Amino acid sequence: MSRLVIVGYGSIGSRHASVAAAQGHDLIIIDNDTGARAEAQNDHKNAIVLQNVGDLTGHNIGKNAAGVVATWAPSHSKVYHELAEAGCRRILCEKPLTNSLQSAADICEHAEKHDIRLLVNHKFRYSGALEEILGWIDTYDLGDPVKMISCAGAVGLINKGIHLVDVSREVFGTAPESVISTAESDRLNPRSPDLDYFGGTMVWKFEDNREAVLSYSNRSSVTQDFRIYFRNAIVAMNDRYDVEIRRRAQQEVKEYPEVTRHGFADDVVYCSQEVVESNKLVELVNVQQDLFADSQPKSPGNLGKEVLQMCVGGLIAAKEGSETSFPITEEHTLYDHEWQFN
Repeated sequence: MSRLVIVGYGSIGSRHASVAAAQGHDLIIIDNDTGARAEAQNDHKNAIVLQNVGDLTGHNIGKNAAGVVATWAPSHSKVYHELAEAGCRRILCEKPLTNSLQSAADICEHAEKHDIRLLVNHKFRYSGALEEILGWIDTYDLGDPVKMISCAGAVGLINKGIHLVDVSREVFGTAPESVISTAESDRLNPRSPDLDYFGGTMVWKFEDNREAVLSYSNRSSVTQDFRIYFRNAIVAMNDRYDVEIRRRAQQEVKEYPEVTRHGFADDVVYCSQEVVESNKLVELVNVQQDLFADSQPKSPGNLGKEVLQMCVGGLIAAKEGSETSFPITEEHTLYDHEWQFN
């Protein structure tokens, strides 16, 4: 198998290492924290464990080596360029791609110029959940989605919300036109008090008056779920990937077709319960397989750049107190602003 360089041995980096080891990859694990390096060496006896990416000098990582950027977002750009300089031609960035629109554009441009396979881990794509959602819309003839809403407690508009931002873009089949937001940060990020943790509400406006809404409160500990609304149906999913699809009674809709003659969507047409840990395992197996594949990536860097723009657009809207239109171009005063989220 090929060599995999994992930078960052926190919660996601350690899971990447376990999956990679199970797949038979040769591991190099890099972390500047002494305790993390000791843990990595204890967990993976045969791995090479280093303090900095620069320490790769002298190690023949091979022409097919891949890198995983599993550090905090403010360091993603730096680590990406270090891995590229060390010879990695396949690089996966954990979400978000970077912490600024400028650096995201720079990374994608660099990857294209130097023929680097750049991926971003958006979990609904690699868990298979997004593909299933799109399939259910066709299978159960749900029609066109009109609104997507996710409500939760302190899960972070960027931290977890970014995955649903990605889903909304795919479900609606287009990028949004604009966003309004009340996002505000509290210093309660579990990774570091120096990192922002945004709560509040973001509303993205799509064509035909469709909307995607994330509304998270930093005063609640309830995790996220979301609903996709259709003309006469709802798809509901929680953070365990439990799913329920409900429609209004077809005879009732036929008799009273006006949209204002609303009724309960209590005809359950699909229901399933999954175990979240198994989905997380599948997600990381799939993303690593995609990293070493030669086919079109499921979640390429340019997609990560576009999803990041949707998220940053919401932060800009809150900061400026006005609606932000897309796309956000280089002329915008906050285009190169480095946000302190992870």
